[in-house]
Amino acid sequence: MTFTPTNRAKATEIVGRYPRPKSAILPLAHLAQDQDGWLTGGAMKEIAELVGVTPAEVLGTCSFYTMLKREPVGRLVVSVCTNVSCLVTGGPDVLAHLDARYADDDDVYVEEVECLAACGGAPALQVNYEFHENVTPESAEGVVEQYKAGELEPRTVSGTAATEGSSPASERPPAGYPGPQRASEEDGPETRLITKRLHARPDDSWTIEAALATGAYDGLRTALTMTPAAIGQEQVKASGLRGRGGAGFPAATKWSFLPEGSHPRYLVVNDDEGEPSTFKDRMLTERDPHQLIEGIVIAAFAIEAHLAFIYVRGEFALGYERLEQAVEDAYAQGFLGENILGSGFDLAVVIHRGAGAYICGEETALLESLEGERGMPRIRPPFPAIEGLYAKPTVVNNVETLSTLPHIIAMGGDKYAELGVGKSTGTRIFSLSGHVNRPGNYEVELGITFRQLIDDLAGGVTDGRKVKFFIPGG
Repeated sequence: MTFTPTNRAKATEIVGRYPRPKSAILPLAHLAQDQDGWLTGGAMKEIAELVGVTPAEVLGTCSFYTMLKREPVGRLVVSVCTNVSCLVTGGPDVLAHLDARYADDDDVYVEEVECLAACGGAPALQVNYEFHENVTPESAEGVVEQYKAGELEPRTVSGTAATEGSSPASERPPAGYPGPQRASEEDGPETRLITKRLHARPDDSWTIEAALATGAYDGLRTALTMTPAAIGQEQVKASGLRGRGGAGFPAATKWSFLPEGSHPRYLVVNDDEGEPSTFKDRMLTERDPHQLIEGIVIAAFAIEAHLAFIYVRGEFALGYERLEQAVEDAYAQGFLGENILGSGFDLAVVIHRGAGAYICGEETALLESLEGERGMPRIRPPFPAIEGLYAKPTVVNNVETLSTLPHIIAMGGDKYAELGVGKSTGTRIFSLSGHVNRPGNYEVELGITFRQLIDDLAGGVTDGRKVKFFIPGG
């Protein structure tokens, strides 16, 4: 296999995005798999040539990632989730049915996968990384048959937009998409900041038109009139914002660990959401990418970084496409690139797609993956702020964390800190799923009780039953 002339040119452009060519291994592997339907030995040799490593190194990296198929798998890859939320709502039955139905069908490859971040629509599956939710064994078979009959148009085997020689990508929204909140005003408390645009423009919230019509980039304009220190060590510190990826470490403190005068330094966005039963970052990526981009520019300005990377979970094909469009539109509007809004500040953003490795949600494993390696966690110290991406000072922040920044700047850190309780300030998105009447994402002030979450917002347990246990996480 060799890349077609068009894809060879695309491959060369991809390599040029990165300070070090080896970082391009995963995006080049996606490109090759899109073209030929699987990752051939010839493709890995050509990738090695393009990035300046041996074919063995490319194989060593690619063999770590489950989305990269090193033998033919058929035209349709059906990925069935059997993790927590799907487990308790019938996912194993869906898997068993499809396994038996397509055991002898060379056109369909059925695989069991871990959490797909579609828990609000469990049980869920993907066909070439297109989401289908709230399925039964019978309806799941019906979905696959629609693809086989041409009634539904599949994405490529990698789930990305079409490349030369492959089928066009689907434009359909994901079926049964879990909304940001399904309860009525009377059902419980909600303070909408980062989900506000999703409610105001539910049909096109991800577009530049919807973003600009609802105040996007106003916080950035304000931030660019401030000094970097005033953003990080005054406004963000006063807000009490803690990381929304799970650890809860104070954001301003993390930024302060960057050695003074150290350059280059990088901002990396952890959009590799994979924690079982968590699906908030997927929602924010797919439905409000401009909010995330605005937060990225604010954070990069505050830490004086001029290159940012968004590491998107490989299975988030739609989110990746919408991020690509949003970044393109942000460049066109002057929110990214050189001399942003006349401020003299420059920032480039690279979107980097993973390839199926749960461990890459851990920040040092993510950095290894971004460098073109297997996603193996690093021993710490040194921490990323001292020695991160390419051994340079790096801040790694979560999607929800960065999406909060425009609101902190707009309302002021002290005002934001009035939300929540004690040292747990502001709002958070809680992903509720399983045996509840209204599964979905809910944005509320911190300090809410589990009973309010389950009974008031999620509508209680299905079929009038009582809660026996629940699993907090994230």
